[in-house]
Amino acid sequence: EISQGILNKAIELDDKLITAKILLGFTYSRISNYDKAMEIYLPALKQAENIQDRKSEARCIGSIGAIYLAKGNHDKSLDYTFRSMQIHEEINNKLGIGNSLANIGIIYFDKGDNDRALDYYNRSLEIRKNIGYKLGIAHSLSGISTVYSEQGDLDKSKDYCIRALKIRKEMGAKSAAGTSYSNLGAMFWFTGDYEKALDYLFIALQIDEELDNKSHMALVLINIANTFANIEE
Repeated sequence: EISQGILNKAIELDDKLITAKILLGFTYSRISNYDKAMEIYLPALKQAENIQDRKSEARCIGSIGAIYLAKGNHDKSLDYTFRSMQIHEEINNKLGIGNSLANIGIIYFDKGDNDRALDYYNRSLEIRKNIGYKLGIAHSLSGISTVYSEQGDLDKSKDYCIRALKIRKEMGAKSAAGTSYSNLGAMFWFTGDYEKALDYLFIALQIDEELDNKSHMALVLINIANTFANIEE
């Protein structure tokens, strides 16, 4: 609410601040108020088109694509995300291209198309490496790890997850690191190494407590309880 108030004030002072509008839309999207987010993104997109702000245009289109993904409309989500990537390619915005490729990977994974998801995650990884975007590299590595986990290749999944975790720790990205610890805990649980699973899960729990991340904390606690139940059997 505080961030929404600040962004609304900035927009009141200068209606041309498309970046502020995109961020404001994201704050609503993050709390699943997709209709409100769309009410912000669509006029911002029109404004970006009118002043030929191609970068903001691509960001608006990509944000709309993310909303369609959240609503489960994969086809529309892909359409908007590919349109966003095309603009990023036309203006040679490598960061935007890498982000679009990763987002396409997310959509295909959510759709159950693991091969395409892996392809787009790997393509995003290469671009992010080339521009030195470390948190993006970790994000792509984590996505690849998730696909391998879904395919049952837990050794490869662990390898990519550990590589992502290393970068996230180096960059001080606590929330993302917590997700990596939790994912590793789940993988060790699947392979029956309950001691290692608990090690990673308790680290994830500690991070969630520090960040007051209640929703993720609940999932970690469930995994810890399941692990203890397996040990007691």
